[in-house]
Amino acid sequence: LLPHMVVLMLYSAVSLVLGFFNHLSILFTGRPEEDYSEIEENTVRYFLSYGASMAGNVDEFPAYRGRNGIDHALQYRITYAMEYSRVLAFLRLTGIGIFMMALPHLVFLAILSLVVPLLSLAGIVSVLVTGRWPSLVFDFMARYFRYSAKILSYVVGLVDSYPDFRF
Repeated sequence: LLPHMVVLMLYSAVSLVLGFFNHLSILFTGRPEEDYSEIEENTVRYFLSYGASMAGNVDEFPAYRGRNGIDHALQYRITYAMEYSRVLAFLRLTGIGIFMMALPHLVFLAILSLVVPLLSLAGIVSVLVTGRWPSLVFDFMARYFRYSAKILSYVVGLVDSYPDFRF
């Protein structure tokens, strides 16, 4: 997965720059640039696919592109808002503003992230011994990646609706 990490870092840097310009566009015009939003969506999709592969939840490696509709066990799709909030665009541009808005979710996600390596290891050992993931562990990991997707989508600005705390 090391080559994927390098590609993901490069892809994330490009996405960060384009996301900045996308939030400027929302701030001044009220509308995002669709191409920039698609690149951000692909970056989040690739990041989640990388994480699921790293944790052992999916057998295949992520594709070197973040496109949707590829034959991969982890799927991610955004329903874009009709109107975007200029206030949230400003908070995302400042960085600290959106961090403060999402802080409760980020703390909860950090606590969950402490458990993920242990459960991942338990799941991989179970696969080696029994040939399958324990359903409770697999369900937790699926919920973790679903929750991560909601939080990442909100923080990077793909969606404006504040995520709920349902895990």
